[in-house]
Amino acid sequence: MERRAQWLVANGGDLGLASTWVEKSIGLQENGANLMTKAAILEKKGDTKAAAELRKKADEIATEAQRNNIGYQYLGAGQVDLAIATFQKNTKAFPNSWNVWDSLPRDTP
Repeated sequence: MERRAQWLVANGGDLGLASTWVEKSIGLQENGANLMTKAAILEKKGDTKAAAELRKKADEIATEAQRNNIGYQYLGAGQVDLAIATFQKNTKAFPNSWNVWDSLPRDTP
């Protein structure tokens, strides 16, 4: 459900339907991925404050893979500084993971 909602958000789909799907996903198990999708929906609806709060919460509870995906969502939205900061945080939280290091741009300290 969350991925369906994410697709709708990314492709200009029905935000009402995306909201329904992401709320069902959150109801089953709240996680970093579905909170980020809900934040994107809120932002598209103009509620930037609530979106920022949800992004912060999503980042706090995200798994390694979810945080990596959050970083790529930031990249896709053109928020390069947030993406790099997210990837850097992931390398600190999971220093032995090749995947988090692979996602961090090579020239980043």
